Amino acid sequence: MVTVLDANVLVSAFLAPKGEDATVLRQAREHDFYLSPFILSEVYAALHYPRIRQRYDYTESEIDQHIITLTQASTVLDPLMVLDVCPDPKDNAVLACASTAKAAYLVTRNLKHFPKEYEGVKVIHPRNFWPLMSPNNRPTLCPEAYNTALPLPPHFDSESIRNKN
Repeated sequence: MVTVLDANVLVSAFLAPKGEDATVLRQAREHDFYLSPFILSEVYAALHYPRIRQRYDYTESEIDQHIITLTQASTVLDPLMVLDVCPDPKDNAVLACASTAKAAYLVTRNLKHFPKEYEGVKVIHPRNFWPLMSPNNRPTLCPEAYNTALPLPPHFDSESIRNKN
């Protein structure tokens, strides 16, 4: 099952490694999981928001490791299409990734800014993603399985993400 996760889900998965969104991320990693450089840069930027940094205790190194892990665990594609479907251009970029990947699902907490479906991509909330998984494919709630150190791929580094913001 091809899946794209919105940046808000990926940020939440980082901030609450035992939470619902972390479970969704682990589920997505068990299947075809796609991201774009734009989504990764949104995650990186959000984890640097002062209001988030003040509330949660994490290091720059942990942010970099999260981005590296996401990059290694997913197929990163850069959609060439530009959409004008959502009210927010950033949401259009996420929907373009899902459409290009021919995803079955785009998982987001921001349902109000997306259509319910676009070119076969169903837009769903994280809590609705869990029941879609067959019992045999449901991963256990084990944050250690997600927090593995992976090397940075040669085509994508954290410095290039920083320079996009």
